[in-house]
Parts: sequence; structure tokens; C-alpha cells
Amino acid sequence: MSLDYASALLAADHFLQAWQSGDTENGMALLTSRAKKSASADGMERFFSDSAPSAYEIGRGKLVNHGRYAFPVVLVSSVPKNNHSRRRFSTIIVLHSGGNDWAVDKLP
Repeated sequence: MSLDYASALLAADHFLQAWQSGDTENGMALLTSRAKKSASADGMERFFSDSAPSAYEIGRGKLVNHGRYAFPVVLVSSVPKNNHSRRRFSTIIVLHSGGNDWAVDKLP
């Protein structure tokens, strides 16, 4: 496993931990400016507030191009009405944003 892959995976994990805990502020700090522009403030608030109780899975990522990784993710949240889980399959894109920094460029 390369250092870049590990760093990108760590950024994806930190972002999803923020989602899991409903921490909008720290989640937003991990987004690229392009990702922030593409998501409305209301959409981001819904994304982070629609998380409890929740879990996530991150699959094996792949290098999309230099400094850019795509990770398949599964977001699991409970449905209070019937105590069932809802699974949403998606992809999160993480890119190298300079120095040792990695940021989420595409929300799951």
C-alpha cells in the first residue's frame, strides 16, 4: 500500500466519521472548494443530520489518475419506523490538495 493511498483512505475515513457523528463543521473542512460549490448548504446539512444511528463501509479504492482515488462506500442508516437498516451504495473521490493534505472532491 502506497503512502498516497493510505493518506487518501484516511481522508475518506475522517470525512465519513464526521458524517457518522453528524459533525458538519469537520466534514465541511475536509471538502475541496469544488465539492463545496456543488453541494447546497441545505443539502450538506441534510447529509450530516441524516446520520444517526449510522455506519459505513469503505471498499478497496483505486487510483483514478495521479493524486486522485475513488473508494466505493456503503452508507448504512436506520429507518426509525420499522427498525430496519437502509443501505446506500456510492463512491467517494479523494484528491491530493497539496503538501500532505487530501480532500474529498465528490460526496458519496
